[in-house]
Amino acid sequence: MKFTPFVALATALLPLVTEASSLPEADQRIRNHLEAGHSVLLVIGDLTETETDNLYRVFPEKLRAEIEANPAEKRNLTFRRYGMPVDAETRMPYGFTKTGPGKWRANCLICHGGNVASPDGKPFFRVGMPNREIELVNYFEDRFAMAKRFPKFVDADLIRAPFYKSFRDGLKTQPLSENRGTINVWGSFGLESGLRNLDLNLDPARVAKLLVGKPFNFGMDPCDMDPPSWWGTSYRKYFYPDAFAPNTPRIMLQILNWPGNAVKKWVPWMSDIVDEIAKLEPAKFTLVVNTGKVKRGEIVFNDTCARCHGTYAPDGGVNYPNRITPIATIGTDDLRLKSGVTKVYREYLKNSWLGEYGKSELPVRTEPTGYQAPVLRGVWATAPYFHNGSVPTIYHVLHPAERPNVWQADLTQYDFEKLGLKFNTTTQRSSLATAEARRTVYDVSLPGKKNGGHTFAEELSETEKDEVLEYLKTL
Repeated sequence: MKFTPFVALATALLPLVTEASSLPEADQRIRNHLEAGHSVLLVIGDLTETETDNLYRVFPEKLRAEIEANPAEKRNLTFRRYGMPVDAETRMPYGFTKTGPGKWRANCLICHGGNVASPDGKPFFRVGMPNREIELVNYFEDRFAMAKRFPKFVDADLIRAPFYKSFRDGLKTQPLSENRGTINVWGSFGLESGLRNLDLNLDPARVAKLLVGKPFNFGMDPCDMDPPSWWGTSYRKYFYPDAFAPNTPRIMLQILNWPGNAVKKWVPWMSDIVDEIAKLEPAKFTLVVNTGKVKRGEIVFNDTCARCHGTYAPDGGVNYPNRITPIATIGTDDLRLKSGVTKVYREYLKNSWLGEYGKSELPVRTEPTGYQAPVLRGVWATAPYFHNGSVPTIYHVLHPAERPNVWQADLTQYDFEKLGLKFNTTTQRSSLATAEARRTVYDVSLPGKKNGGHTFAEELSETEKDEVLEYLKTL
């Protein structure tokens, strides 16, 4: 298989520019709600168009030269570096909301909006699709470099803001990602919540520790997570792989905790977002499927997989069991349960305003015992798989013995037969000169990256596995 080397990442990625007019109505309504709530969005991601058009100044030499030679492609090449799909109408990523003339603010679609692969080679953006191209390390390192080297292009108010130093210094111990397409989101949640008391007000003692370079983050270890799809979240009573956070608007505001107490007035707004997420439709598999295999695969799936993943009606309805599988049974990577998200952080969420001071009808689970299977609507499109993104295709989910231990995805191609990312197993992290290049190689020997477990398909015959794979194309 011809493989595009990833050293020149900016030009190797899937095309990232799509038309907003092609979005389904439910997708666009969520974008409208995010625009209405721009004042509470991810303030740390504030970006001006002036800085956007000068970010190339801190890029690697080869990419900087390419942009200087093709100034009309500056925006596209800039955001390809960060894995952020661009709206052709605004010339800014879908993951940013306009807050004023020439000013933008990051929103949820940075991670929860991405390109869906298409057989015609023209990917299309969908809200709720995991962004498997996201490169937040590049993004924030470039932003910090701009503030240091070219401050005249950067919003001075942003640099002076207290959370800017908190975030910048905290990333020294809580890197945003070990791999392109995954995020250590809990590290940043912990860094910010670690400055606040149960009422979300700043804690002077913890702020003082931050100022001497000792931020409090609830003792959480870096632990990457594959951004989850939104196409099935409305069926879940609890969020996240370990199902510890209740599906309530208030607890979801933890991701917007940078303004602290200010988020309290935004519960109705978040409720509207949750309602709109429930209306999202998954991307459809458009190639011809073998209807005989599909019918037989549905029977096998319902007999062996549905007890955890649920059953799926032809009209799109889902009967989902909300079942947690003990870690000893499922056997997938357990760093998240041990220290990726700590008990002390879960207790903070439970007992704070976010968790209704421990009085919620669906309380935060402080000691989860395993993982909850994802809802599989649109699963054919959402590679890689497992909560840590350690398995490149559904075929490899069904064939545990064949899972690669070291692999590098080719984001220019998608495997519509095995359902997932095409990849090579020849590139080693140690052979790559830069941290950016090394983040393109997945290595299961690293903490939190194991690809073992979920071996339930071993009881199936090869024919049955093939039929299940065909059936999953239709969900």
